[in-house]
Order: sequence, then C-alpha cells, then structure tokens
Amino acid sequence: MDHLRLPFDLAGLRVDSGVRAGDSVSIHYDPMIAKIIASGADRTEALGRLAAALAATEVVGLPTNRMFLQAIVAEPAFAAAELDTGFIERHRATLLPAPLPVNDRVLALAALFLLLDEARISAAAADPADPWSPWGLAPGWRLNRSAFVDLTFADHEARIPVRAHYTDGGFLLDLPGGRVAVEGASREDGSLIARLDGVRTNARVVRSGARLTIFSAGTERSLDHIDPRLASIEATGTAGRLVAPMPGTIIRIAVSAGEEVTKGTALVVVEAMKMEHTVTAPRDGRVKSVAFGVGDLVDEGAELLVLEDVA
Repeated sequence: MDHLRLPFDLAGLRVDSGVRAGDSVSIHYDPMIAKIIASGADRTEALGRLAAALAATEVVGLPTNRMFLQAIVAEPAFAAAELDTGFIERHRATLLPAPLPVNDRVLALAALFLLLDEARISAAAADPADPWSPWGLAPGWRLNRSAFVDLTFADHEARIPVRAHYTDGGFLLDLPGGRVAVEGASREDGSLIARLDGVRTNARVVRSGARLTIFSAGTERSLDHIDPRLASIEATGTAGRLVAPMPGTIIRIAVSAGEEVTKGTALVVVEAMKMEHTVTAPRDGRVKSVAFGVGDLVDEGAELLVLEDVA
C-alpha cells in the first residue's frame, strides 16, 4: 500500500483499520482493509457524514471500491432506504458507469505536480552557499532549453500530449480543451494548492512509479506519465510480457501457447482478496508461453505469459 489517508478527524465517525501506508496486503488477508461507520440524528445526517468520509479517504497501491461506495451513498434510492437484492442491478448505470476520458482539470493538476517537482529537484541541486547564483533561480529561462517542455500521459490506451510553457510564476498548458494558465505550490506529501485560470483548487497527487493518482474534490483519477528518458529502457526486453497486477491465485487461464488473440481478449484471471482481476491482451498477437497453471499462487509483478507479434 503506497498511500493511505483515512478520515479519523471527522465528527460522527468511527474508523476501524489494521493497515497503514507501506504495508503489504497478502492474498491471505481479509479484503476489507478499513471500515467507516457514520452516525447522526437521522439517516440523512449519517449519510452526509459518510459521504464526507469517503471523499476524504485516499488509497493508492491497492484497488478499492471507494468510488463505488460513493456512488451508492449519492444514489437517491439508497437515501430513501429503497433497498433489496436487486438494488445494484437496477441502478447499475449510475453505480458502475463506463469510464470517461480524463478531463483537462486532472491533466492540469498532474502536469503542475510534475513541473513543480522538477523545479524542487533543480532548486535542491543549486548551491545553497550562493543565493545569487543563476542556477538557484527558477524563472522561465532555461540554459540550452526551449521555453517549454512536453509531457505525455497515458489514460488506458490513449496517449495525451501536454505542452507546458514557462511563465513568470507559473505555466501555460496546452491541453486537449485549450490553453490553461496554472500556478501553485506543492509539498512533499503531494498536496497541491493550485490556481487553474485563476480559480483556486486543492488537490493531492501521489506518485507510484509512473502512475500518478490525483485526488481532488472527493474524486480520484489515475494516469501514467510516459517519461521518454525511461521509455526505451522499459521497452527493451519487456514488450509482450504480462504480469500479475497483485498477489493472488490463478483461477482461470483462457488461452494456451501458440494461440492467436486480439486486443482486449481475456487471457488470465487472478483472484485476490475475494476480487477477480482479468489480465487482457494489450494488442493483437500470439501467446508465446504461459508461465502458470490454475490454482498457482503468484506474486505481484510475476510474469504470467508472453505475447509476441504475429509475423
């Protein structure tokens, strides 16, 4: 678990949890890593407190049902206690909506986090004994560099370019929806105080490898930062190797060596903490090898199979 924040300080709540950031949750652990109990003078007050608690909860490193629970609490039928075993199926469209493309606000916060992090690293490398050194300043000017930097994010299969122009005190970002002026400050815990086109917003960005998880206004969204300095290294010797998303047990292998598959085909199903995770083909290809069998235990990152291109 890379990051965990639970709402211990909110009124009318009881929070039970036996884990903390940095812990590894094995396949033998109960899937309920935390429990939030809200109370109030009536159902409406209790639901309001529960909604605030879920909005303040942050988990990175393990898949959770936090956003699903938020959708349930926000559903009017749930507030009215119109409950039975068909509740989820009746309200599936609102409880389990199809993912939407990432919006410009999330992209702006992710880009600002990376740009401020780069500035902090540059400032730390400056000579503290010479406060007037030009290397310790952080204006838009960059030696032997353009007055802009190109960032690339991955949202599932989509690649999203963002160009950041340096300005005095901030940046101009070229986003899919147009240009946005951003500025702000960040702390080492990832919290951001930002202004997007003059509108102040608070957020937190948690980095886990190439993955950035953005928490803001009670929502969360994850993106991958495609760093060109690392892309060629990662591509060498790793293309086509599909790994376990988390520790678990192989409960289904849908393909065999030599079989040709298309992009999106279900290949392997891993069960962990009573949840099933399906590993799908990232592209068309042929299964070169399968490393495990049904019933095998696998560690996170274990290579499950190798997919090769079809000549």
